[in-house]
Order: sequence, then C-alpha cells, then structure tokens
Amino acid sequence: MYPRNMNNKQRYDLYYETIKAATDKYLKAQFSDELPPSFFEVNRTVIAEKNITGLHYFLKGFHKIEKPTRKEVAEIKALSENMPSFSIENVHVDYTEQHAGYKVSGAKGLSEIINDLRFSLDASNLQEQLAANQEKYTLKDGDFACAYCGRAWPIKDAVRDVVISRTYASTGMRKEFDYCSKQCADYNQMAHEG
Repeated sequence: MYPRNMNNKQRYDLYYETIKAATDKYLKAQFSDELPPSFFEVNRTVIAEKNITGLHYFLKGFHKIEKPTRKEVAEIKALSENMPSFSIENVHVDYTEQHAGYKVSGAKGLSEIINDLRFSLDASNLQEQLAANQEKYTLKDGDFACAYCGRAWPIKDAVRDVVISRTYASTGMRKEFDYCSKQCADYNQMAHEG
C-alpha cells in the first residue's frame, strides 16, 4: 500500500520499480555470465553484425509512462501483484548496428536468436544460410526481383499489383509493382499504409 498523498505518477513508478527489480533479478540469475559482444544475422545476401547492448524482460503492459491515468496505475498494480512466471521466451536482446550509414537500435527475442537459422553468435556458422540466400536473391535470365522481399523470381510467375500511397502522388497515388506472390503484394500495401 502506498501513502495517500502520492500522485498517479509516483504510484505508477513505485509499481514499475517493483516489477523492474523482479525482472532484473531473473535476468541476473539466468545470465550471470558476461554477454557476448555481438550476434550475427543473415539479411538477404549479407551477414549483418549486431552489437549487444543489454538484455530486457518483456511483459505485456509493462512500460514507462510519464503521465499515467488511474486506470494505468490499477493495471500495473495488478501486474505487480500477479506476476506471471518468468520464461526465456520473454527475454529480449537489445542491440545496435550500422545500417545504410546510420546507427540503428533494436531488440530481438533471445529464443529467436537461439532457434532461428538466420542468427548465430559466430558469423562462420551462417555461411551455408548465406549461400542459400545468395541463390534465392541472384537474378538470372528471365527473372525479376520481388518488389517486397527482393527474391529472384521468374517473370512468367510475376504477380502484378498496384500500391496506393501518398508517396506516389506524382503518379496519381498509385504505382504498379511485380511481386513473387499475392502475400508480398499485400504486405507491401500494408507497409505503405503506415
């Protein structure tokens, strides 16, 4: 219970810090060894190095709020009183990387890094995956590159679709692209709706 003279922000922060302490304790217990400096990802036809900056534990509804409402205070209070059991599935690796000349930060699920063939702590383990990707993305005679995923695909199997977006205002807000599948066409439309 908190003192009556606390405002919503102070109450929220009190519960936030309680949950943060519990998740930090779990992370310390599970990962007492020093983290490796980086991990690697096969990204189309290159191996990208991602520099590890830390770990965090993801809990739905657990995030910092500057001006919490009573409802948000009640929600985080309920979360702090009924903490779900901890799982490796909710551990995320924070990272930075150089991408197109910019420093970019992000997070990936640890279980994804461990189980997905696109990731490894050692770049040499990804050579086979890289070779397979280079085969997928290298254009041959009669191929085109999918406008969404970039894979090489025979022109005869192209799925032509129109993207509607403000980006293409000079062409009447519509632009036609070739895709390897209807799914890629749909994903590209959603990406332009932003």
